[in-house]
Order: sequence, then C-alpha cells, then structure tokens
Amino acid sequence: MTLGAAVSGAVVVVSAHDARGPTTAPPAGATAPRRTIAGTVQDEHGAPIAGAEVGASDLAIRTVKTDANGRFELSGVNTDTVALFALRSGFAPARAEAVARGSRNVVLILPAPASVRGALRLPAGSGRVLVSLCRSNNETGDELCVARRLYAPPAELYELDRLAPGNYRIVAELEGHPTLRYPIAILPGADIDGPLLAWP
Repeated sequence: MTLGAAVSGAVVVVSAHDARGPTTAPPAGATAPRRTIAGTVQDEHGAPIAGAEVGASDLAIRTVKTDANGRFELSGVNTDTVALFALRSGFAPARAEAVARGSRNVVLILPAPASVRGALRLPAGSGRVLVSLCRSNNETGDELCVARRLYAPPAELYELDRLAPGNYRIVAELEGHPTLRYPIAILPGADIDGPLLAWP
C-alpha cells in the first residue's frame, strides 16, 4: 500500500493501514533501549480514544487499556522491535509493524470501520468457501490477511466488516477449484460493493 508513517519532530504517526512502524530512538545518552513502548491512540480527527486495547506481537507483553487521554505504555519489551495493535469497539483496528523498543511517542490512529459485501455463486455439491481480505506485507512480501470468514452452501452473500482503509485483494478459496483474487480499494467508513465470487 502507498500509505506510510508520517514523522514530525519526535512524534511518529502510524495509521491503521500503515505497513511500517516508528523508529524513534531512545533518549540520548541511554546505555540500552528502554524495555517499554508508549504512545497515544487517536481517531482520524486527532481526538484521544480512551479504553482502547493495545498489545504487541511479543506474547509475553500484556495488553493494556488507554487512559482518559488515550495514553498507553507497554512494559517488558524484550526484542528490538515488535508489531503493535490497537482495538476499540466502533473503530477499525490499527496495526504497526517494526516498532522500536524504547519508542515513547507512538500514535496509533483508529479509523472509521469500512465493510465490503458481495454475491457468492457456489457450484453444486461444493463445500465451504473461505473469503479473505489480504494485502502484501511490505517487510516480507508475504500475503497478510486482515479479515476472513467461512461460508457454507447455500450462502449467496459474503460480508467482511471492521476494515481499515487501504488497497487489498479479495481472496476466495474453495477446495477443488481455482482461487479467486480481485483487487479492491477500501475507503474510510465506506460500505463497498464487492466483486461477484463465482466458479464455473
């Protein structure tokens, strides 16, 4: 995706659809990186979001809730970098990759959630179909799927919701049939008509 982290002074802003995290260095003179990561969770207008859950890819780090000012601090960070996530009801989730240990001014932005809906045409006698919303991981080039849902016959519609904006692919996997892939752009807060998913 084309959206990235915007750096202004010592503050690194990471939106929900960023593929990279901040690289804020520890304070000058520090002998080793701090074992904490701190920052703020905000909405798209810059308002702090209280009660958001913030966690990291390091499972040894406990998730925390943001305070009334949207602030959070994760402790016990053992690796040089981690992936962060933020969740709050009513918003699309945020994720930031490769956030440096010792970062103190991370800003995670939770956008208005979007959704995509479309029609399914399953062949007679087929099994369940897995419909996913995926993008390429900018760090590894691997396919990262951010939403998935299984549908069984006689389902005729699919829906994926709580989606962050960005450029993705709709991927439909049905055993014994070719995998379908369609590019799709997700806009903030939009309800989008997805492609028809049909097999011969």
